[in-house]
Amino acid sequence: MRCPNCDNEQSSGKFCGVCGSSLGTEGNSNSEVAAAYVNGAHDNPAMSMDKVKQFSGEYGQTSLDFLKRPVSALQANESSFVQGIISLFIYMVTFTLSIYFLVNTLFKQASGFFMESQSLPFFAVSSRIFVVSLIGVSISFAVLFLVSIILNLSLNLKSGVAQYGGIITPFVGVNLLAIVFGLSGAIALTVATLCISTFFTLLIVPTLFIYHHGITKMPEKNIFYWSTGTTLSILLLSYLIGRGMVISTLRDIESFINFF
Repeated sequence: MRCPNCDNEQSSGKFCGVCGSSLGTEGNSNSEVAAAYVNGAHDNPAMSMDKVKQFSGEYGQTSLDFLKRPVSALQANESSFVQGIISLFIYMVTFTLSIYFLVNTLFKQASGFFMESQSLPFFAVSSRIFVVSLIGVSISFAVLFLVSIILNLSLNLKSGVAQYGGIITPFVGVNLLAIVFGLSGAIALTVATLCISTFFTLLIVPTLFIYHHGITKMPEKNIFYWSTGTTLSILLLSYLIGRGMVISTLRDIESFINFF
């Protein structure tokens, strides 16, 4: 395929390996494939399965491209909106599972001293953790999107989700590593990997996002302070909104553990 921006030719990928421009003009985009799947799901099961495989293949290839070169995600457009949504969802699910498995492993070890080993209720605990992670991601993206509007960076909602979801792809891998540590009961390693994942996803990535687009599209602005202000705004909102929910979740988990 040929890049429409610099005429570079490459065999695969959704973004140019030279300039980072989207190559989504050739073939169907993730959004188009997903829409086709929904529209034709009840008409032809065999065809629907082919579309699912096609979408999965495109999602996997694009994720691999973002993993190898995360900055290319900052060139994603509206056609990668579904890709971004799925990546954000997977990030939150893996984050939730890593914490649940850690707490559950510790609970089983502790309860084993006094009674038959039991597990924490999966949905009751994990749903709370998932909501907390959803709020954290929503706060970061909301601040990022608001700053981009103020700076007039010409970024719409769909392309913003596509780019934010794409650039956090490497940290899904960090969460998967945290799941392994959580299952093994390695408290320090699980907490360390989750802190790295959370710190970069919710704070550093939005800052780099604003700095990259700002310095590219609005070089006359003082982008350093705008990107720094993005981080401070996320911290403030996260504290004001998330503090009560996190404390409530921890108390619920603690009361459940104490019950046993």
